[in-house]
Amino acid sequence: MDVITNNKNNFNAKVCLQVLPELDVSGVSRGTLDLSKAIVSSGRKAIVASNGGVFAKDLNRIGVKHYKLPLASKFPLFIIKNALSLAKIIRKESVSIVHARSRAPAWSAYLAAKWMKKPFVTTFHGAYSLGPLGIKKIYNQIMTKGDAVIAISKFIHDHILAEYNLRNNNTIFYVPRGVDLNIFNSNNVSAERIIQMSQEWRLSDNIGPVIMLPGRLTSWKGQVLFLEAIKVLLGMNRLSNNLRCLLVGPSDKNITYRARLDKKIEELELNHIIQIVDDCKDIASAYMLADVVVSASLRPEAFGRIVAEAQAMGRPVVAPDHGAAPEIIKEGVTGWLFKPGNVISLAGTLDKAISIGSGEREDLSDIAKKNIVENFSLSKMVNSTIGIYEETIVQFNA
Repeated sequence: MDVITNNKNNFNAKVCLQVLPELDVSGVSRGTLDLSKAIVSSGRKAIVASNGGVFAKDLNRIGVKHYKLPLASKFPLFIIKNALSLAKIIRKESVSIVHARSRAPAWSAYLAAKWMKKPFVTTFHGAYSLGPLGIKKIYNQIMTKGDAVIAISKFIHDHILAEYNLRNNNTIFYVPRGVDLNIFNSNNVSAERIIQMSQEWRLSDNIGPVIMLPGRLTSWKGQVLFLEAIKVLLGMNRLSNNLRCLLVGPSDKNITYRARLDKKIEELELNHIIQIVDDCKDIASAYMLADVVVSASLRPEAFGRIVAEAQAMGRPVVAPDHGAAPEIIKEGVTGWLFKPGNVISLAGTLDKAISIGSGEREDLSDIAKKNIVENFSLSKMVNSTIGIYEETIVQFNA
């Protein structure tokens, strides 16, 4: 069980306001929802301000008040108007601490927190582009203005130190994103759920191995690279004819890229083994169907939730050797890393993952699960964050 610590003895952070652009299907939104649940379960009050989205109903369901503001806007006038609105919310709700999770809303949240004399926390969810000649660095630097700055991986922690001149490095806290071990737990996924999904996806008993690449259908997630690597392995006779490759993830209405994928599949003559699944409501069961889970991102992932979730389910993982993936994968033990963007390297690494025996697979599964439980659990993430809230308030008022 993934248990959230109830810190009722510490109530400096009585009312916690999180600010983000919108509640879309993203890691930022998921992290906001997860932390909100923990704040409420600990006896505190959670408030979220955003432009709304699919997770707004989930917040309401767990008793979190949501204020809808145009916080995705980067226009200076909107930033000022949003700051004034946030200041009113801080006053009305007696907010104890303000937590910004993205740059545009961070500018508004920073101003509001300063006006209302409240501590300000930021989370770096990515290695933000610096733009031509570093012109966007000034815009990005708002994320370093927190009384506490949370880095979601060591990769992001090092990026902050390398690119931004912080006066006090002690304000940076490494808090990796967490996997909900109540959801991503092989013991909690029934045989019925797995069978139902297998039937929906037409995966008969004679199909195997199953290789899955989860993730939004967008070019930087590396689906084309993956297809080319599969073609290489087929050309080397390293894959069986009953192979099935699953591309699982929403297309975000990116019709052009989806058409490009379909064309590439046809061009490589992979129609018989590649299956695109646009909508998956039970990703935990999907992981259980996979013999190997792949991340093929062309850009460094700030954390890599897929890599962590798959290991929590005991699945072998393959990922590029950049970003945060090397922090989560124990090379050759819980998974394998390949040279980013390199088709031959990915093909060779996939070959290793597919070729392991049943005994090695069982050992890998046990070690992978233990790795996530000890280092990347949701409870660890939210308890660390709430602890940062408490300590930041103490330091702010000292």
